[in-house]
Amino acid sequence: MPAINLWLSYEDRYDLIMDNAEPDNEYVIDTYGKKLFSMYPDRCLKVLANAADRQARTSKNRRDYKYIARTLKKIAAHPGGKEIAAELAAKYRAQYPRRSAMIDELKRF
Repeated sequence: MPAINLWLSYEDRYDLIMDNAEPDNEYVIDTYGKKLFSMYPDRCLKVLANAADRQARTSKNRRDYKYIARTLKKIAAHPGGKEIAAELAAKYRAQYPRRSAMIDELKRF
């Protein structure tokens, strides 16, 4: 998929790159985020939120929890993202109360 996204960026087909990023491919957002966020801010935030949800479901150790915190930090860096990041962190704290390391990593949100 990355090769096609590179070609699509040369062709200025960011609509198709955004389609490739959905529902939760945060790597596409990391690579083309500057352009995609200027064109599709709500869709980009949704992709990052979906990626954080997937990470929270599958994470098992502190390293994974730090990755979730990094994803939430990316979300918070954009307009309107602080509220979304705080909501997601609260949801994870409620959903996974026995994961004390996750709660510790998410305490700043």
